[in-house]
Amino acid sequence: MIALAQTTYQIPLVSIVVLNWNGWPMTKDCLKSIEASDYPNYRVVVVDNGSTDDSVVNLQAGGGDFELIETGQNLGFTGGCNVGIGRALAQGAEYVVLLNNDARAAPEMISRMVAAAGKADAAICGARVMDEVGAHILFDGERWPWNIFGLKLPLASSQSEQWSDADRVDGCAMLLRRDLLERRLLENGHILIPGFFMYCEETDLCRYGIHKGYRCIVAHDAIAYHGLAKSSGGGGNPRSYYYLTRNRIYLANRWLSLPWRIIFHIYYLPSRLILQFKRTRAARSAVWQGLKDGYLGVDGIWKRHGG
Repeated sequence: MIALAQTTYQIPLVSIVVLNWNGWPMTKDCLKSIEASDYPNYRVVVVDNGSTDDSVVNLQAGGGDFELIETGQNLGFTGGCNVGIGRALAQGAEYVVLLNNDARAAPEMISRMVAAAGKADAAICGARVMDEVGAHILFDGERWPWNIFGLKLPLASSQSEQWSDADRVDGCAMLLRRDLLERRLLENGHILIPGFFMYCEETDLCRYGIHKGYRCIVAHDAIAYHGLAKSSGGGGNPRSYYYLTRNRIYLANRWLSLPWRIIFHIYYLPSRLILQFKRTRAARSAVWQGLKDGYLGVDGIWKRHGG
């Protein structure tokens, strides 16, 4: 366990935002993992994002120490998390942790993220993401702009074995410092850009933070276990293909310099076409629609799937 301050008033308040959309069994498992946390000063905000099943009833009946907010409609990962972050800031949180409902936090995850962020003076800190049984590393930081091309390069060396500077952390388990969130709200009116709806929004926020001079790190000893996009239908489903395909175009246009943008667009369309041969018919259709909407500038919810 990472040593923290000896008196509770010195320990930063952390608000943990968990988004639920028709997935209350996963959300309950996620909440159970939070309850096992060794961090002594946290609150939990669960945002039900317009679920059409019996999520709200089951979450309310399950007990637990959390605040439940109902959006009344599917605002996407971006919109739902924005609601939760707004509530967290109103609670006076010094840090906000976004935790996917299909993820589980190791007991020491929050403590180690807070400790690493404090030591590194980082406004963004991500967890090391493992598979559900902890056998394989799914994510441990990425470098820009190589990650938008699908290339994984080693992170730059750091002053600590516990953390490294990163250009992107995974949105399934990321800690955000209050001053970054307040600046983003003041300058943009939101934390996560609603137009992304889901996927790539955390990359955009990391690019923003780094561009404004904030530090972004991944804490290698802060572990989250992730169910590989179960909350959005599982890896490789048409919804994932659509949003990833479309939103990478948005990222490129927002954050790449002109030379890199030209290289990206020369590479991107042919690479998507080549990969078509390995996909199902539904996935191919989703990719095509993602490419079309991305280059036409269509954002927000995918009308065909209602999210």
